[in-house]
Amino acid sequence: MRNKKGFTLIELLLVIAVIGFLGVAAITSYINSTATFNFLSSYKSVVSSMRTARSYAITNKDSSEAERYGVLLEDDKITVFADNGQNPFEFDEEEEGDLIVYNKTHDFSETSYRMKPIEVGFPLYFFYELGSGDLMTYSNGTFIPKTDLKYITVIFYEENSDLERFIVVFQVSGLTEGFEQLPE
Repeated sequence: MRNKKGFTLIELLLVIAVIGFLGVAAITSYINSTATFNFLSSYKSVVSSMRTARSYAITNKDSSEAERYGVLLEDDKITVFADNGQNPFEFDEEEEGDLIVYNKTHDFSETSYRMKPIEVGFPLYFFYELGSGDLMTYSNGTFIPKTDLKYITVIFYEENSDLERFIVVFQVSGLTEGFEQLPE
């Protein structure tokens, strides 16, 4: 009998199969984590934009460009603007006078990210008064008193996925908070 050194064809094929299986698992995990990261990044930018509108209202109390700062939420878009146009308490577009501020209009129409309010409908407007940051909320053109709803909840989700987060705007304080799950 000869003393043979080396690997058999079966051993080589088995090692290649294991490496292939691990590679597929790693690529799948990377793709899933990238999708989750993109979703969370978009969610956090929406929450940040809403906080920015309130911050602008509080810090720009003597602004000549705005009577108040507003946030317009639609199912696939958020716009932060300075309300100084022809029609108070609605977004008049830049041509008519209202200015998009914070360089932000997040448009998710090219993605599968969507927003859905609970108990109210779109379009959903949040207006922050200059100096105080007091909040006035309008849903479908109807004012929502603070006594009727203490907070407004919006679900930010990805269609055909289980990814979802919650945005809660407290009417009394005007603060916006993000939640992974709805608070009890």
